[in-house]
Amino acid sequence: MKKILILTILFIYALYSSNYEDALIEAKKEHKIIMIMLEKENCKFCKKMEDEVLIDKNVSKILDRDFILLKLDVNRDELPLGLKKDMTPTFAFVKESGVMFSLIPGAWKRDDFISLLEYVKRKSKLKRELKK
Repeated sequence: MKKILILTILFIYALYSSNYEDALIEAKKEHKIIMIMLEKENCKFCKKMEDEVLIDKNVSKILDRDFILLKLDVNRDELPLGLKKDMTPTFAFVKESGVMFSLIPGAWKRDDFISLLEYVKRKSKLKRELKK
């Protein structure tokens, strides 16, 4: 059981891109949405998302299929697209064109996060985009 947990954690971290430019290249190549998770060290809600939601096999399956993941620490990393150090965690969703179309703060329960991801996928197909 411990080995499965470790492998699952490694799989989740393997899904994440290392920087915004790489994520954008990969999103264009794979026609996926970029999900930027803004977090900070010692954020208990960020940790909760990682330990209880992002590690879930159903969530990771959706993320792997439809999203390019990028985790950024608001205190250490350069934030693209005019993102600010607001509430953590916050999830920014970016089209493969590089246009941010949704910014959603907060920690979520597994089923709610799955619904959120499905909503974001539908919203990504709309013509309107988030104004800066």
